[in-house]
Amino acid sequence: MSVSTTHPEYAEAAPLWELVRLAAKGQQAVKDKRVKFLPMSNGMRQLDADMQSDVYKAYLSRAEYPNWVQDALRTATGLISKQMPEVELPSAMQDMEQNATDDGFSLKQMYSRTCNDVMETGRSCLLADIDESGKPYIAVYNAESLINWQVTGINGRQDITLLVLKEQRKKPDADRYSHEYDDVYRVLSLQDGYCVSELLDDKGQTLEEAVPYMTSSGKGLSYIPAVITGSTDNSVDVDKIPLLTMAYAAVKYYQLSADYYQELHHTAHPQPYIIGMDEDEVPRVASGIFAWLLPTDASCGYLEITGTGITAKRTAMQDQKNAALEAGAKVMDTSSQESGEARKARQNDQYASLYSVVVTVAEGVEQVLKYIAELIGANQDEVIFTVKPEFTSNVTDTAMLQQLINLATMGKVSDQTVWDYLQTGKIPERTYDDDVLLRTGITQADIPT
Repeated sequence: MSVSTTHPEYAEAAPLWELVRLAAKGQQAVKDKRVKFLPMSNGMRQLDADMQSDVYKAYLSRAEYPNWVQDALRTATGLISKQMPEVELPSAMQDMEQNATDDGFSLKQMYSRTCNDVMETGRSCLLADIDESGKPYIAVYNAESLINWQVTGINGRQDITLLVLKEQRKKPDADRYSHEYDDVYRVLSLQDGYCVSELLDDKGQTLEEAVPYMTSSGKGLSYIPAVITGSTDNSVDVDKIPLLTMAYAAVKYYQLSADYYQELHHTAHPQPYIIGMDEDEVPRVASGIFAWLLPTDASCGYLEITGTGITAKRTAMQDQKNAALEAGAKVMDTSSQESGEARKARQNDQYASLYSVVVTVAEGVEQVLKYIAELIGANQDEVIFTVKPEFTSNVTDTAMLQQLINLATMGKVSDQTVWDYLQTGKIPERTYDDDVLLRTGITQADIPT
């Protein structure tokens, strides 16, 4: 086995991830894969190479790929971006709220990106780390980058004891304009009960020596500080892909549409035939432009397909559209007044949904932030990152807004309450004492008894 060996679950899921990734990119990405998603008919395979290429190109160009997955992901992205995470961090981690990742994204942006990734593949990996200057950050790896893992029972608990993460490093001999990269592998493992990290090339040669994960107090870390966020839970197992059913329906619609539009084309362009003429005497046919001049004994006509199967194909295409709409409705189920946790618990055994994704990813983000707190010696209990899923479209009521403005003018509510309502269309959930503090800076403890 080599460092590039993939976990059996990875090998099984990778084609599905590719399918949904391409489905989310849209028609051109799917068509660029040609026969992978739109096979040739038996008749096309019998043609010589040049004619086969021309016939298939026409067949491919007529096919219609629906952007259902792309549209669903865009809708989900919009809904996710409107969620307002509750974030509290120790003073030593305050900078992470605006600069959480190695590429400079804020916590909220990282959270949204991770949710999007989980919608497409059902998983993402968040790794706690510290840069060379001693600043903590979260390294984010997509499903395709987490290629191998092992879980072992430790003290009665199932812990990750090996993670292999594929990264890319610019080729050593590449100039500054080049976009050529080599695959390298970040290997995290438990050795003698402590986590170490090393970097290997695709031949298993060491690029960076094994370095232990150490806390600020000089103590080794007894676990791998990574969280694999999923669509229904945060276990290391490959999770359900929320948009997979919709992607299947879109590809099947695409394949049916190719035959449907091919038959429509042939129905609209019947094949002319002539009986009683030598091949070199057959006139060129340009329908509607020239009359056909035939010898006395010759006859001609058109071969037309009846198109009896066209209606059935159209019905099958509609069935796939309905299946996609049903799958999308389950994934984007946002109408119930259940809490995100209740929804997540109910749906875990049924399907992955936007609700389960936003709650599960938020739990993963909070856990990796707690790992960072331990690494730098901060208080883990001071770390909070939670999201209360709220997908309803809240419209600001002008009458209510005016009442709040009047109350703020009279000093009865804080200006922050007015501002929050203007942004969200909801009265913010805070206690009366909290609002008094926002308004006056005075707490209950400051008032003499």
